[in-house]
Amino acid sequence: MRLKGILIDSGEPPVLYDLADTEQGLAAFVGGPLKRKPIRRQFAALLYTDAVRGMPTRYYDGLWYYGRLLIVGWRKGRPQSLTREEQETLLRQWSQMEVKDLA
Repeated sequence: MRLKGILIDSGEPPVLYDLADTEQGLAAFVGGPLKRKPIRRQFAALLYTDAVRGMPTRYYDGLWYYGRLLIVGWRKGRPQSLTREEQETLLRQWSQMEVKDLA
């Protein structure tokens, strides 16, 4: 099974992407053990790893995030596909290097 999420690579705009629906598959895709940062006002989470350094990818909530980032829906303690509305909102919100919370 696949889930629809957002992929963000350093220096690139965010894009919709079909992702694995398991935490193990997502961890392999980002290149290390997953960490999760809830995204305010959304049923979504930023998935990242501390195992990768290099050029920063995005600045959010007072922290720089490095390497490949994923944004997925997060409900009932599990990764889920983003809804179409979440996809549109989050693609817009995460298009800049410094990410601002939505008002």
